[in-house]
Amino acid sequence: MSLPDHRGDGEGGPIGLAVDWPGSIHVDRVVTGHVAGDNHPLSWPLDPACWRTLATCELCGLTMLKLFIGSSDWVVRRVERVSFIDECTVRRKVSIDYVAPQDAVTFCRPNGEQVRILPLAIIRRKSLVNFDFRDHEGRALPLLGLRQNQALTLAVIRAWAAATLQADMSSGGISGETCHFLDDVIAGDQFELRHAFKRMCEAPEGSQLQRLGKDPYFRAVLDRLADSFVLYGLHDAPFGERQLVKFSYDEPLTLRYAKSSYRQITPGGNEAQDEYKGTQLPRWHWRALAPAMGFYPTRIKFPVPAAELAESYHFEISAPPEVSIINAMLLAGRPKPEPKQAAVISAACPASQGKASAPMKDRQRRRPSFDAISGGYPTIDLHVADVPYGSRSRAQVEVEARVTGWFGTAVFSSWLASAVLLFASLARPQPGIGSGLLMSFAAGLAVLLVRQDPHRLVTMLLSKVRMLATVAAVLALAAAVVMASNNQDGAHDWLWALFAASLVPTSLVSASWLLALRRFLWHKPEESPWEHHWPGKSKLESEDPELPAQLKNKAQHETLALQMEDEDYPYDWAYRKLGFFQPAIRVASCEGERQRHMWDNAFALEVHNRLQRHLKALTAATHSQAPSS
Repeated sequence: MSLPDHRGDGEGGPIGLAVDWPGSIHVDRVVTGHVAGDNHPLSWPLDPACWRTLATCELCGLTMLKLFIGSSDWVVRRVERVSFIDECTVRRKVSIDYVAPQDAVTFCRPNGEQVRILPLAIIRRKSLVNFDFRDHEGRALPLLGLRQNQALTLAVIRAWAAATLQADMSSGGISGETCHFLDDVIAGDQFELRHAFKRMCEAPEGSQLQRLGKDPYFRAVLDRLADSFVLYGLHDAPFGERQLVKFSYDEPLTLRYAKSSYRQITPGGNEAQDEYKGTQLPRWHWRALAPAMGFYPTRIKFPVPAAELAESYHFEISAPPEVSIINAMLLAGRPKPEPKQAAVISAACPASQGKASAPMKDRQRRRPSFDAISGGYPTIDLHVADVPYGSRSRAQVEVEARVTGWFGTAVFSSWLASAVLLFASLARPQPGIGSGLLMSFAAGLAVLLVRQDPHRLVTMLLSKVRMLATVAAVLALAAAVVMASNNQDGAHDWLWALFAASLVPTSLVSASWLLALRRFLWHKPEESPWEHHWPGKSKLESEDPELPAQLKNKAQHETLALQMEDEDYPYDWAYRKLGFFQPAIRVASCEGERQRHMWDNAFALEVHNRLQRHLKALTAATHSQAPSS
């Protein structure tokens, strides 16, 4: 799939506000506020001026916004696979399986080929490292240029501003001040973005910019686009055709523990939000030291905001060699709760009449969707479905080094160092002979401890264990130096002291290894809630073979689901119950996400109504201006 040549694509400053249409497309095709007539698709813009004019198309903007909010209606399945490249980088591979929607912004290339513009993801506004975008056959796919992308996004936010002002019963179009503000937010640099929001905060009371800034529905879209950009894909096949696209990029992993950034809803009515400032823990904090010493598994948290953009979402993570995934959890839902009396199923399934089949239920639940697996696996797949737009989604894994491999070698070498020191203290060898033997032994331990790990993440996970094992080896080396520089009686006292000192690192390393062994042997595997069993074949069958009794026996995830439904704040309760509130290493995800969580059914309904009303008004205006045949 190739794009026509765009002269000057991406050059010069922010998107201009002046409508300059040089004639590469008919001037009556796009008019500020609507598309004239029913002659979609639009002609493909052939130069930057055409793309700038496209930014004024409100109908295109609202169509794109509606398509993005309703991504779960046309994205069938989204899979994100995470793998560890080294101790400071993870790679996220995303595959999107979708059915091309009919109501998408469509362009017609000069050769007559129709191209649909589809919003596939929202990415933080930053440089993507090692980004790759391909189709299902592995062929590289083109992307829109920077200014082309910003033109479409600017059309979205301008159209949403117009819809907000219409809902506010404001007459007239968008003011020049508001246009400049939106242009700076979407296409400006960091300086222009910051000053744009300052202008909005200082706008006079009653002004258009002030009303937009106070409107929560407008801000829900604006704030999401302020620090993110939409990844648009080009679909050149007919609508309704199934397609699969893949993209991947690297994300930084700092291995620094941080407190949870999530601030729960308070009884006073304050909305849930994320506050990242001041959450990082000092390196010497116990919650950061204990996992590095192997006392606890290392907890890593992944933001997965795209779970709301697909009907079915999968998060798959693979551990490096000699590392096991002890626990893995995924939680996705709206923090703002629905009333308890709200129906669990929003649309009841009517009885079928005659031979006609009844439609499927709309399974919109009050509780968040979740998945949890444990058992020490090398690869974990977490799955959620029916995640409503406006959700907060997080995945968390607990990993630890296996008791075999380098971890076992470190324990063995530590005990061997202590045993040799004890033997030297009891046997009292000649200083020259004993010094040589201890020197050779210390060198052998150093070879064991500094050997290359199968993956650098193992080295970082057990950084303090490696340090303690190294201390034991250094004490053996110190004993060799003492024997070489003292007489036999003086060295004997020093050997006892060094042996006693070696017991400290040896005991800590052994305790760490024993705790890991205990977790490996006694940790009870928990299956995923998505592993269904017919009650007659339940795993509880051995406890009670009677079917009625089996139906009363509930697995852990069933109990969690029932308790969530009864809680006043089901997301907040599940967030704590599943352990997401605990300090963890947070991956600096490249996916854009919201920091304020205000969505619920009522909020979503108002957004939908505003979209529909303004789309209806634009369509009516289009028909009224269409030339008569």
